Amino acid sequence: MFRIGSPLRPQVAQELWEEIQRLEELVAQLRILLSPPVLLDRHFESVHKNAIPIEQWHFSERWVPCLTGSVTDHPSLGEGPHRVRTSQLWAVSEELKLARTYSRWYRLGSKARNSSHDLADTGFDPWGDRGFDLRENSDSD
Repeated sequence: MFRIGSPLRPQVAQELWEEIQRLEELVAQLRILLSPPVLLDRHFESVHKNAIPIEQWHFSERWVPCLTGSVTDHPSLGEGPHRVRTSQLWAVSEELKLARTYSRWYRLGSKARNSSHDLADTGFDPWGDRGFDLRENSDSD
């Protein structure tokens, strides 16, 4: 997840660009799944040769940041209000009152009164090894 704001530090811009490239590659690979079966077979032969082996695997879950709250005028749910848990949170700015999830932008209204914690209180560090505050001054490298 990226905290958004300004000014944009060069290091942050580079790492954001790299994330965009990874996502574009994912989209390209998913689009291939819409190919005719004969092309898919050839594609999967190549993928299989280069794929990283994983043994003793199982399905699992991992925690990703999201928002919960009450929405109105949601494109899928209608007028509302509706209680929701959003898809994965990719960018947020409390200053700009905006949040970008996997599927859409949200305009941040009032924060829940009983929500005294922030992401840091959950033990999840969204800015861990690729975390950024885009509001940081570019001179503070």
